[in-house]
Amino acid sequence: MCSDTPDRCMKRHARRGAGISGMEPPSYECLRSGGRLLEAYLLLLIAEKPAHGYELNARLSSALPPAALPDEATVYRNLRRMEAHGLVDSKWDTTGSGPPRRFYDITADGLAALTAFAGDISATRDLLDRFLTRFKRYGADTGRQNRSEEED
Repeated sequence: MCSDTPDRCMKRHARRGAGISGMEPPSYECLRSGGRLLEAYLLLLIAEKPAHGYELNARLSSALPPAALPDEATVYRNLRRMEAHGLVDSKWDTTGSGPPRRFYDITADGLAALTAFAGDISATRDLLDRFLTRFKRYGADTGRQNRSEEED
């Protein structure tokens, strides 16, 4: 498992030969390390509909269970980091009443990263499904279950 921080992870995995602007999304190990799933969700929400940070936080609230929700500061830090790595662009929106807001849109590199995230998540789901299928067969085999109880 990759133990890098999200910034170090992105630097480590971002430049692997050819690809869209040399960017290659992080590996499965980095995706499952935690913060990368938030990045995948933010890219998906922005791809669905470009938005400002406040709206993205609200949309995350409806997409994720309460226990998985990051605090607002974490979302904004991730958005700035994603922009620094070329995955999203932002522009200041000064229309309407109230203070100016930063409006985020996905880039071509961000779309490539989102596609790779979806592939990694699908592969992870397949691995988990295989595990659960095998576990169910094991649990249904009471002879094995009893045998391991006797060995204890």
